[in-house]
Amino acid sequence: MNLLPKVSSEFSSSKYWEDFFKKRTRSFEWYGNYLELCGILHRYMKEKDDILVIGCGNSDLSSQIYSAGFKKLTNIDISKTVIKQMTNRHADKQEMKWMEMDVTKMGFDDGHYSVVLDKGTLDAMMSDDSCDVTIDSMFAEIDRVLRTGGRYICITLAQDHVIRKILEYFPPNNYLVRIHKVRVWTSTAEQTTEMPVFAFVLTKFMKLPSKIIEVCFDDSTKPTRVESESEAIEMVKSQQYYAMLKNQLSNNEASSDVPAIQLFTNQVHQARYTMHVVDLKDHHPAQKFGIFIIPQGREMEWLFTSVVGRLQVAKSARFMRLVFVALNRNHKYVDMQAIQDELSTKVMELSADWLRLETSYASHLASNYSQIMVAGLTSVINEPSDEFRVLIIGLGGGTLSLYLLHCFPHCHVTAVELDPEIATVAQEWFGLSNPTFEGRLQINVGDGFEFVRNLAMENQDSAILFDMVAIDANCNDPSQSLICPPQVFISDVFLTSVIEVLKENGTCGLFLNVLCRDPSTKTGVIKSLKEFFPQIYKAECHEDVNEVMLCF
Repeated sequence: MNLLPKVSSEFSSSKYWEDFFKKRTRSFEWYGNYLELCGILHRYMKEKDDILVIGCGNSDLSSQIYSAGFKKLTNIDISKTVIKQMTNRHADKQEMKWMEMDVTKMGFDDGHYSVVLDKGTLDAMMSDDSCDVTIDSMFAEIDRVLRTGGRYICITLAQDHVIRKILEYFPPNNYLVRIHKVRVWTSTAEQTTEMPVFAFVLTKFMKLPSKIIEVCFDDSTKPTRVESESEAIEMVKSQQYYAMLKNQLSNNEASSDVPAIQLFTNQVHQARYTMHVVDLKDHHPAQKFGIFIIPQGREMEWLFTSVVGRLQVAKSARFMRLVFVALNRNHKYVDMQAIQDELSTKVMELSADWLRLETSYASHLASNYSQIMVAGLTSVINEPSDEFRVLIIGLGGGTLSLYLLHCFPHCHVTAVELDPEIATVAQEWFGLSNPTFEGRLQINVGDGFEFVRNLAMENQDSAILFDMVAIDANCNDPSQSLICPPQVFISDVFLTSVIEVLKENGTCGLFLNVLCRDPSTKTGVIKSLKEFFPQIYKAECHEDVNEVMLCF
């Protein structure tokens, strides 16, 4: 069930946005980098597409898209200086074009492009709402150069006058409108001014029987069709309003002037949940963050409706931050577990920086040894867009697999995990069930040693070969001098099997996460590896006692 916060009228005022932009120190970085946008871009762009980037500026986005395999790329900007700089900077990318051109007067043939990409250009041109004629010319030119079935992908902060202009022009002109929310990570210093970034994907049709407007704020769910432009605007504003409240709570205490947060469903116009946040930083709390679900029938008691009453409960519970959740009597609830499942995403977003829980980001590798393994890929592939296959023994939480699948669009991962529960958690809770990974990820539950042995025997009759085999497993026995990997993964039998499943091009390798405090045992590990791999590179982890051995 999609829960939406109640909207404040503040987002219709220009003053709010003026204050927002004054507080921001960066410009187009607000709109996300390639790693943050690639999920949207790869969904709506194909390598065969003719792509036009308007208002390209000096962003690295076009270069990164090109390196990911999108070669038919043309960039335009009104600045002659920018075009000259970018032409010189990317002279090695011979198929990519840079042209000085006004987006309102483009010199391209009708229907020349299948994708027009706009990262912040519309927002820059609509810095206020007094330029309707210019924007109409821009939209008309985009419509002219787009072929039928083409997509105008507009990355925007969706200020009130911007979203209204988009929805005023495109739906009546036979464009299917789909609105995504982009996950952009800001620096700690700017989290108090963080606002959501949206990707408007506008698909051109010859003729639509009626207006189609869809919203998809969570890529794990199907797009929701809305009835009108005003409903779409309201849903976008709800995300902005919720972000404003999170900004207010992010680094500061939840004071008494923090408004209640009401969450609605799409179907009902009465709040399903009402939430109040109370902080107790000065009362030596025992726990960091908690949620108190008020028992049904007691939500009108003084203890829960008043600031003083909630403060008393919070002091008794002893949490640094306590979120009170009231259930609306006009809604039906299955049970407490269903309520927790429904609320989990929203309430966890209310935790402040000083008590933030760890979260798995697809484009971030927390462990130093995983970073070293990915760095070792430079010996295996030439470009991020190359197609390659990786076998990972020891899936764990799936962070390495997730990173490879997210950042390398043609990487195929086969992962093996001994513990079925861990494999399930990695899939269901750490992003590996993302439908965009379908066909590129295979998870096997079982013994990694036996899996590689069986695969090596099968390869006598087939050609399932890998560019990289990564071992990230431990023996779970602290009495052993070699903790990672288990001794069996250094045996001649296993290493022989690894050779059988690696491609024979001289650049493929075995990467091992090694945890060993005994120098003699470590020497023995290296000696065993040298029997099979002529080149061994060793890198120490700065934060841990682990080492990574890259064997080629």
